[in-house]
Amino acid sequence: MNVVVNSSGVESNTFVAQAAKETIALFVFDGTHIVAQHFPSYLDVGPSTLFPGLTTPAKPGETILVYANGLGPVTSTLTAGSIFQSGSLAAALPTMQVNGVQATVSAASLISPGLYQLNVTLPMNLPNGDNPIAMQYDGHSIPAGAVVNIQQ
Repeated sequence: MNVVVNSSGVESNTFVAQAAKETIALFVFDGTHIVAQHFPSYLDVGPSTLFPGLTTPAKPGETILVYANGLGPVTSTLTAGSIFQSGSLAAALPTMQVNGVQATVSAASLISPGLYQLNVTLPMNLPNGDNPIAMQYDGHSIPAGAVVNIQQ
C-alpha cells in the first residue's frame, strides 16, 4: 500500500507500507517489562521499583493477564467504528515461553479494538528477576526483549 502524508498542502515522498493480517506484539511499560496484571487482584506485574506502590513481581505458577496487539481476526462479527469489540481468536491459541520454559495460555480474546488479553499461567521453578518472554502465533513471533519480573 502506498502512503503519502499531506501536511498543510505539502506532500511527503511516497512510502510503501506492508499490510499484514497479523503483526504480533506485547504491550510493555518501559520498553521491556510486559504490561500484565495479577489475576484475580488486577495489580500490575513488574518489579516493585518500576512503579513503586503499583507494581509487584509475579510468582512462578501464578496466572497473569498479558496484553497484546496484532493477533488478527476473531470468531465474532465486529462492528465498524464501535469502541466495544470482543471475540476469541480465529486460529489456535498463541504459545508462550518464559525463560525458555513453556507457559500455559488458557485464553486469548479481543477485549477492545486492537487490544487482546491472554490468560497465562507461568511455569514453576522460574528464577527471581527479569525472565525473557517469547510468544508465537499463526507463524509469527513477538520481537525479542520483553520480560516478566519474577519473585518467589
